[in-house]
Amino acid sequence: MLDTSRIKDEEAKLAIDAVAVYLSGMLNAMALSLETYSTTVKAWGNFSVSGGVPTLDDGFGFSSTIVDNGGNGDFTLTFLVPFDSANYGVMVQALQATATDDDSKTHTQTATTVRVLVRTGGAAADVDFNVVVFGVK
Repeated sequence: MLDTSRIKDEEAKLAIDAVAVYLSGMLNAMALSLETYSTTVKAWGNFSVSGGVPTLDDGFGFSSTIVDNGGNGDFTLTFLVPFDSANYGVMVQALQATATDDDSKTHTQTATTVRVLVRTGGAAADVDFNVVVFGVK
């Protein structure tokens, strides 16, 4: 609490204490909010693939420049803002109405890029896919 010993008016002391408690609560809430923010989604994207060329249809956090690594379903995505390190989580999912055995995954990841392997039916495939990334930036 604040030192209110020099203030003579008791109501003023109570008001100052109330403001101090309120501000302390607000600061704690802001700190919690920042902590929660560090674990929220930092990038996501819906990608369509036509003729082997992926396009970012919707999302945020990714550059529109996508590198095709020369194989079916093998793409490198670049983040608009780099992560603090390569320690972040990525979920990749192939989108195909008749797909079974979706085992899409990440291949390699750095602070600035993630290489995804899109697979469906047990094989690499140039099909539409989604990516969601969690981590600290």
